[in-house]
Amino acid sequence: MGTASVIWYVVPSLLLLFGLRRQNFVVLTVLAAALAAVGVTMYNGAALSTHLNTAFAAGLVIAAIMFLLVVPPWQIKPELLSS
Repeated sequence: MGTASVIWYVVPSLLLLFGLRRQNFVVLTVLAAALAAVGVTMYNGAALSTHLNTAFAAGLVIAAIMFLLVVPPWQIKPELLSS
């Protein structure tokens, strides 16, 4: 895989991190580490199973972050619902 492939992976990863920039620093660090691990396993010639397991773990990290950003319905203030 060449330079274009690396760019097509790095740019969306950076945009995702940029989109979550106001979140907790630990969240961004864990996400950056997960995305970096996927990139390393993709471009350093790791076994396919290693790369796929790493991508799955990164997907779980992203899903967990998005799940934790959602406000539960019982914590929504009624005045916010009427507007």
